[in-house]
Amino acid sequence: MAVALGEDANAIRKLAVQDNLSLETGGEPAAWHFDAEADEVLFVAEPFNTFYTDWNAYRLVIGVDPVKGKKKNKKKKKKKKKRKNKNKGGSKNGSMAVTRGRSPAYAGADLPFAESLNLEEEPRGMFILWPVANEPDADYWWWDYLYGSYKLQLDAELNIPDPALYGTAQLRIVMRGATDLYEGDDHHVYAELNGISQRPQNSQLLEGQWVVSWDGKRESTLIIDIDQAQLNPNGVNTLTLQSVHEHGTYPVQFLDRIEVNYDRMPVAPESEGMLWLRQVSSGMQRVTGFGDDDIVVVEDPAGNAVLREDVRVESLGIDWSVSFEAVAGKDYLVAERSQIQMPVVEIDHVSEPSKAKNRADYLIIAPRTFAGTAEQLAELRRSRFSRVEIAWLEEIYDGFSFGREDPAAITRFIKAKTGNGRRSPLFVLLIGKASLDHKDRLGLGDGHLPTAMTSTPWTLSPSDQRLLWSEGVAPFAIGRLPIIDDEEGLAYVDKIRCYEGLGGEGCRVPVDQRYTALLVADNPDKAGAFHANTDALASRLVEQLGFEQVNGLYHQYSLAEGQSPTSVRKVFDTQGTVASEIGNVRDAFISGAAWNTMYVSYEGHGSKHLLGSYSEQFIKAEDAANLDNSRYPVFAALTCVAGDDTYPGVRSLAGSLVLNPTGGGIAAMAPTGPSLDRDAHLLGGAFVEGLFLGRDTVGTALGSAKQQTDGEIQSFMPEIYSIIGDPAIYPR
Repeated sequence: MAVALGEDANAIRKLAVQDNLSLETGGEPAAWHFDAEADEVLFVAEPFNTFYTDWNAYRLVIGVDPVKGKKKNKKKKKKKKKRKNKNKGGSKNGSMAVTRGRSPAYAGADLPFAESLNLEEEPRGMFILWPVANEPDADYWWWDYLYGSYKLQLDAELNIPDPALYGTAQLRIVMRGATDLYEGDDHHVYAELNGISQRPQNSQLLEGQWVVSWDGKRESTLIIDIDQAQLNPNGVNTLTLQSVHEHGTYPVQFLDRIEVNYDRMPVAPESEGMLWLRQVSSGMQRVTGFGDDDIVVVEDPAGNAVLREDVRVESLGIDWSVSFEAVAGKDYLVAERSQIQMPVVEIDHVSEPSKAKNRADYLIIAPRTFAGTAEQLAELRRSRFSRVEIAWLEEIYDGFSFGREDPAAITRFIKAKTGNGRRSPLFVLLIGKASLDHKDRLGLGDGHLPTAMTSTPWTLSPSDQRLLWSEGVAPFAIGRLPIIDDEEGLAYVDKIRCYEGLGGEGCRVPVDQRYTALLVADNPDKAGAFHANTDALASRLVEQLGFEQVNGLYHQYSLAEGQSPTSVRKVFDTQGTVASEIGNVRDAFISGAAWNTMYVSYEGHGSKHLLGSYSEQFIKAEDAANLDNSRYPVFAALTCVAGDDTYPGVRSLAGSLVLNPTGGGIAAMAPTGPSLDRDAHLLGGAFVEGLFLGRDTVGTALGSAKQQTDGEIQSFMPEIYSIIGDPAIYPR
């Protein structure tokens, strides 16, 4: 602590002896103990595991709390001796109470205690969004799956250590249907444990098996009561789940998690060297299985913790045991001292991000990893806005989720900034790529600033609007810069400088400054009248919005069977329309010359990393990243998913365009999920009206377009369309 804080170690020791430290987690005090002999401050770290993190956070304050601004009550020193009396509770506001003495010799049988295990595996790549399309805050990582006759059976290994020989255990197996194939129940699953068929509660006999049945994309729990004699003494058990289904159908079920409640013997696992006993019985309690005799016992570890030193440690030949007088209903944490772990220590940058005085016209939210980008962009924007603020992500977590990683902290932060009649920012920019892999299970390390999810008719999709605003269209413009390192961010700031005529490294002045646009259309099909919509947009740009020339690229299939697809170029200007046949859309679209324009729009099919189908590939993310053009247009993707940068290890088509340092676009309006063409066309039309008639920024134009089309388009559409890049960009 002394090294991390740059403080004198003796001064910290003195404060610890004086009980002048404070520790808290989740907004509640936590007890601690100063071990003078080991020169350590010890505390019990409780597990904290959510969909977003498995790291808990503890805040340790030495002396004066810089946030609360006051010292701990010195009168607690007088109470310290009283707390050391045997079996007296400790104080969660300070150091642990300590009991002295020695436990009497152990005699009797070891008694089991009630254990509850939450087992959940999240293997690589098992994130699937569509089974929970109607539940935007759901866990979308899965353990395993069943799929018709293709994958009829799954085996899950359950580690259930040291079960008592007698008693009844209960398994609660949480599953999720992922298909809805016909009327009535289409999911039927039966279970075996260690090769023994089980009869879950609310099951029925089907094809000789006791199955649990349910319908559609819903959650179902198989509840199984079993004799503990069925559990393997070595703790290794195999749960087998199998699907019973009608011939020719392929229902899909996902295994989510399993809860195990059973009677457990008090044996510390050899690999862990510790055991948390819950709700023990009154009387002498013994715990065996320890590798050495230096053992710590903490009573009520999650409450008013008491360090029990009135214990007896004995050798059992191959291992060690510890025994002590237990209080009925109490929890006990028993651990080898060698298993005590060192926490990750970080300095808490004290701030008060919720204060009303911290108002901003232009607000940047960023992790400190991207301090270079955030600070340079803030400096650039101070030339336009009188109040520019950076809110560091770590400080938002400190202030709104007790230091724990939680996207809802960002939502609460924005609510605090805008609530109680406070004037909201004009622009909010998020810096850092989000990832569906919040816990970095894949080891790609590209989840820097989280997002929220929103429901669509088909799947969950990322939504920065939902992250920042709980209901309706946000009263401020929103953008995200999905960078994975500061180098990318600093290059984008240089790109803005060049775009806005402020210079910048390698900046090239575009030759053509006219109002021109490039519109690209996929071939029409049942998904949308892409050609007709593009014609209407081109005419609008020329006739109503002052464009001098609009170039259209139209992909189309010949009506003659067996002929190759052809493409047509149309040129719209004040003189009319000229059409000519060209080789294909891709060749024209990926040339840098095509992007030397003011506005580019695409309408048709698409995916995360390309526009068009996989056979068409009008432009791919790698093409976008390699474009070399001197004029940086605003890009509008009226398609599906082209702005989704949350897939681990993948950069979206729109993100590749915007973060290309020597070409591509300056900002993009793109969806993060599946999009409806009619609605996208209406939204895109309102967007260009805001840009070129209202003379708005890209962020303001998108916000206005969402307001203007409210009630005309499906409610999920405004949630998935967002700005990639700086929302304060004006088209040039």
